[in-house]
This record gives sequence, C-alpha cells and structure tokens, in this order.
Amino acid sequence: MSVQAPEDFDWRAADDALENPSERPETRIRRHTPRAIGFVGGAIAMLVLVSVLTGPVRRLVGAAAAGAIRPAPTTLAWAIQTSSGSLIAVVSLPGANRPASLVVIPSDTIVDLPGGGAGTIGAAATTPGMTVAAAQATLNVRVPHYLLINEADLEALVDRLGGISVDTEEAFVSRGQPLGPGPEHLLGADVAAYLAAFNQEPGDLTSRWEDVLTGVFNGPTDPRLWTFPLGQGDDVSLAGRILAAAHGTPLFELPTVASDGVVEPDIKAIAALTSRTFAPTLPLIRVVVLSENGQPNMGAAISAILAPHGYRVVAAQDDAYHDEPLTQVVASNEVFLPQAQQVMALLKAGNVYVGAQPTGIADITIVVGKDFKGI
Repeated sequence: MSVQAPEDFDWRAADDALENPSERPETRIRRHTPRAIGFVGGAIAMLVLVSVLTGPVRRLVGAAAAGAIRPAPTTLAWAIQTSSGSLIAVVSLPGANRPASLVVIPSDTIVDLPGGGAGTIGAAATTPGMTVAAAQATLNVRVPHYLLINEADLEALVDRLGGISVDTEEAFVSRGQPLGPGPEHLLGADVAAYLAAFNQEPGDLTSRWEDVLTGVFNGPTDPRLWTFPLGQGDDVSLAGRILAAAHGTPLFELPTVASDGVVEPDIKAIAALTSRTFAPTLPLIRVVVLSENGQPNMGAAISAILAPHGYRVVAAQDDAYHDEPLTQVVASNEVFLPQAQQVMALLKAGNVYVGAQPTGIADITIVVGKDFKGI
C-alpha cells in the first residue's frame, strides 16, 4: 500500500544531490499413423520413413542441444582478483544469431560511484555488488549477471582448457623458465606469472589481460570445461555457459578519453558500442540516496545491494539531519511503485511513498533512516 510523500519531505536536498547527473538513455525493449497393414508392406514403409526422416531428426536434435548450450540474450560482468589487481570484462550475448560482445574495462578507468564508492574500476571490482555497480555506471546498461573469481580460479580454468595460446608482449619468468616475448602456450601458473610481470606503465596490465582473454576465448569450446564450480556469482553454472558461448568473440577495449592525467569513459562512444553489440535490456532504475542516519558512505552501501537488481545510484548526499528513524523509499510516480517496493524489501527497512521528484532525474529517492542496518 503506497501513500503520498510526507509533507515535510525535503526535495531541496534531493536537488542538491543531483549535480551534473547522467542522462538516462532511451532503450528499446525487444518483445519478442495408421498401424502396419501387412508385414512386408509395413517393413518397406518403415525403411522409407527412416530414410526420409533421419536427416531432419538429427538436425532437430542438434538444434535442441545447441539451444540448451547457448543461454538466452543476457550480459555478464566477469571480474578476476589477482595479485596484480582486479581485472574486469563484460560479456554480452545479443541473440538473434548475432556474435557475442566482449568489452575489457581498463583497471585505471575512473568510475562514478556516488556516496563513498571506489574511484576506479580496479578498486571497485572486489565484491559482487560493487562489481555490477561499477560495470553499470561505466557502460550505462543493465548487467544482470556477475562472476567473481580469484587467481587460483583463473589458473584452474586455464588448466582445464588444456592451456591457452598467448602472444606475450615481453619476456617473463614462470616456474623458473624464461618465456616470451611472442607466441607461447601457457598453463595456469604461466598466466598468473605473465600478469604479475606487468611493468607499471599505464595500460600494461590491461594489455596483458586482453592477451590472456584472447587466448581463453579462442580455446576449446566444450562448455563442460567452463561449468565447474568457478568463483562467486549469482548463477555460476549460467556464467560458465555464457563464457563458453562467447568462444571466438572479438575483443573491444572500453572507449576512453584522457583527461588531466586520468582515464575517463567516453560516454558517447560507449553508448554507440553497447547499442550495436549488447543484448537488449530494460533501462537502469535511477536512484538518489539521502543519508539521514548519521552513517557515512550510504550511497555505496545501498548501491552494492541494489545494483545486481538493475538499479543505479546516480547521486548521494549526507544530510545535516542525522536522526531520521525510518527509511523513506519514494517512487517518483505510480509507474515506479513496484520498484520502490522491491527496494524496500532489498534494504529490509522503511516505508514506500509516491511523490513527484522535482528535477525528474531520479526514478526513486531513498532517505536513509536509522532502521537501515546495511548489508
């Protein structure tokens, strides 16, 4: 049951939190015999029938098997935590016989995670919620699935694939043996050594990660090699099938621009890339967070909870008032009432209201009260 926003609800605070907000892109959603009459005659008929149907039957079985292997159109954020830092790639299966898309996000890319979130992709991709939040904030598209693995998981995957072929960029040492530069067949431990040997120059770690990914996605296609217990995800088996279905996928590096010595996402180029190569999806639900419980970093904490469900915190602010007892989840209109109710359930706090947000930037505004206990 919804009610109107409280009369004393401070919309000015919400306005203050919305400096230079990102515009919400328009997203199109694609809807998309009688028995034998004689022994001899029956035998002849059966032989003819088998000869006619064998081919089609086999094709149908093959098509069913292929359909079972390749997941429906969707997108996955894949993060790897190594001794060299966190690395992230986003895989999208657009469907309709279109090739998969693989986008590598450089670790030093600046990411906008309001309310206490990490400043770069590499620093953010350490937990499931923040990995999804960082990917969505960077690409401005919904990322329904995630998979986080560590260095041991990566080594195990490479070994299950029988090793991978990598065109190494520089010489390095693995297990006491010199390798590279140039083409090498690397096992799991070699991949870890190759990544660890990056030279601290901007972009070198990302470049090595792209080399490894190229080898991984040009390895064996058997999906059973990918679907063993692999890391932490919302659906590890599905994640493995998504990665297996992306075999042979061309690799894109995230479009970026250099600004004041930092790497920033090129918003227009990214929008063009995702609209051309990614799976169709529902738009992100935009959220503003106003903290009135006296606790820091509420924007990041709530983003980590909501991001895997298709929400993006676009602005956050700590309000001067710190004694709000009850969290208020305010839908901008009745259309977003179901989402507001979902937010309340996910946060395990608050009540739901409906009230027009003056700036029109937020679909949902959350005033965080003391009843919110965090993750």
